Amino acid sequence: MTRKLTQGSATHTLVWFAAIICTVVAIAVIIAGIVVFSGYMIIHPRVPLITVTSAYLDNFQNTEASLLETEITIVVRAENDNTNAHASFSDTSFMLSFRGLNIAGLVAYPFEVNKNSLVDFHYLVQSS
Repeated sequence: MTRKLTQGSATHTLVWFAAIICTVVAIAVIIAGIVVFSGYMIIHPRVPLITVTSAYLDNFQNTEASLLETEITIVVRAENDNTNAHASFSDTSFMLSFRGLNIAGLVAYPFEVNKNSLVDFHYLVQSS
């Protein structure tokens, strides 16, 4: 008994071309991912921080007429640990409240912090 070998249908040229293009695109995406990840690890960007470094309650009185009088000194620090880029801040504002009652609003005009430096803001809040 002899078997007749049949030749399968040949794959169309466009299918091979599409497969090659998809392979090249997949390899390019993998290489681009490796480059972006290694660039991130080398540069290692840091996010700028805003912290309250000190706050002093200089005066706190509740008068007989139920008026709350306060005097508070607050130091807010904007810090940029990034050595490659400066940071800019805009619309920076904080509300100081006591038991849900807003005592004062701390506002800073748009400002910039240079590379690897910091800026301190001193607020003296007097409220009644």
